Amino acid sequence: MKKYRKLTYFVTIGLFLIGISFYFTGSPFKLLPGYYAKEFCSCYFVVHQTKDYCMENSFSIKLPTLSFEINEEAKSIKVANLMRTSIAQWQSERFGCVLTN
Repeated sequence: MKKYRKLTYFVTIGLFLIGISFYFTGSPFKLLPGYYAKEFCSCYFVVHQTKDYCMENSFSIKLPTLSFEINEEAKSIKVANLMRTSIAQWQSERFGCVLTN
């Protein structure tokens, strides 16, 4: 029984340390909205593809997003999930799209 108790303690401590490292270093869930916003902005405003084409073909990693907004006037894309909101905006023909936050 002591063996299982020690194993439970080690697993609990390990999961706690992993959680702390994700919190302080930034988990992939914080990085992916920026990736999505930049990729979609490049596909939509630089390459001039349709919204449907960009949604289907731009992303190699699928991530459920809470909000996805296209602002045609400002030429920007806003993507949000539970942990972060990212905005990519078209700058110029030379520089393409850049993340603004």
